Amino acid sequence: MIDNYEEFKEYDMRAALDLSGIHKDTKNILDMTKEDFETFLANKRINAFSNKKYSVKKYLRWLNENYGVDTSDIYFMVSQIYCDDVKRKNVFFYSFDEFYRVLNDEIESAYLYQEAMGRTPDFNGVKIGFLLQWFGVTTEEFVSVQLSDVKDIGKRIYIPLSDREVLLNQKAADDVWQYKNTTKTLNWEYQQSTLLRTKKKADVTTRTLYRMKKNFFKSCKDERFYSNRIFISGLYFRLYDKELSLGRELSRQEIKQIRGNLNSGVFIEYKTYKQNMTK
Repeated sequence: MIDNYEEFKEYDMRAALDLSGIHKDTKNILDMTKEDFETFLANKRINAFSNKKYSVKKYLRWLNENYGVDTSDIYFMVSQIYCDDVKRKNVFFYSFDEFYRVLNDEIESAYLYQEAMGRTPDFNGVKIGFLLQWFGVTTEEFVSVQLSDVKDIGKRIYIPLSDREVLLNQKAADDVWQYKNTTKTLNWEYQQSTLLRTKKKADVTTRTLYRMKKNFFKSCKDERFYSNRIFISGLYFRLYDKELSLGRELSRQEIKQIRGNLNSGVFIEYKTYKQNMTK
């Protein structure tokens, strides 16, 4: 939330529009933490980093000059946030709990957005697809999973496409098990024997999931959902957790054994991930 927003909009329309995302939030801009600003500045869909940072600082100066509010501390804090740091930090999820919380928030927002448009969406399969990505399941693998492949109350999932088994934690297992045993949503029944299901009788494919995600992306503001960031975040988290348990760094060969052949860029990126984990 931004105090005197309409008045500031008259003063500088472009800067006010840059800050519209903050104004819609319940938290006042003066109560935002450094992490809050990093998240806001990293969201490229609102505007470029430099423009948004400039607009935040301009509002803080305006508020001080026109209302005598001491914004010096928060102004300095924002000044110390740099583009490269934000980009490196906000391309990953650093724990399952963080990812799970954001995923549920985004799914809820997607439902509210679609319902406001007079639509009745079903994001159950989308949510499960994202959850399984964290555990290393690709889109191609996900659409190959049958209902009968979900075992042990959701804790074990057999992946037919790659002939392997994936183990889930309790939170993910509960959601997968509930979805598996859901036979219908809204006013229509699921039609397939695959874990990913729709109201149509046609077999599900990767294109089916992409179409389902299309409506989700209309409201999703977190860019980590737009590429393979969840898949990579889950992989790096498992690698890091393994290193902690061993008390040493994994070799390239050990990393390859955990998740196949990875190009050199992925190894370099993993070093950045670890650096951010220790900050």
